[in-house]
Amino acid sequence: MKDLPASMLVLFQFQEILGRIHKSYSEYADKLTPTETNMLLHLGEPVRMGKLADLLFCLPSNVTVLVDKFEKLGLLQRQRSAEDRRAIEVALTSKGQALRTQTIKHISKVIEEQSGLEQEDFEKIFDVLKQKSMIDGSCGACPSAES
Repeated sequence: MKDLPASMLVLFQFQEILGRIHKSYSEYADKLTPTETNMLLHLGEPVRMGKLADLLFCLPSNVTVLVDKFEKLGLLQRQRSAEDRRAIEVALTSKGQALRTQTIKHISKVIEEQSGLEQEDFEKIFDVLKQKSMIDGSCGACPSAES
């Protein structure tokens, strides 16, 4: 591993932390899969199903299955877009929003425990990535590089 560049070592560390988060979270909240957890985190505001597929790096048909499951659990609802009445968006219900808030707190705690980094360290990392245009806002959860 010493022959690998620092960039790859950092990536491997992030992957290891993500693995610990997913393991910890799957034991914590209703046995959601990593993809389901990721979807929950991306639903801070209503989003079109096609955009959700892009955010999750999966096919729209897979998003339909996930949305159906979340809808049955009472975590989200489908609604017409306020901008385009032909489009369907999904939005968290109050139950879904409560689970999302709980999930964010839990994952943030696990990240800090597993990484040994403080919130201000993550803010510095985020700022560096943003300055280098590695964060462009396309993930939906991140502010754009201009902000």
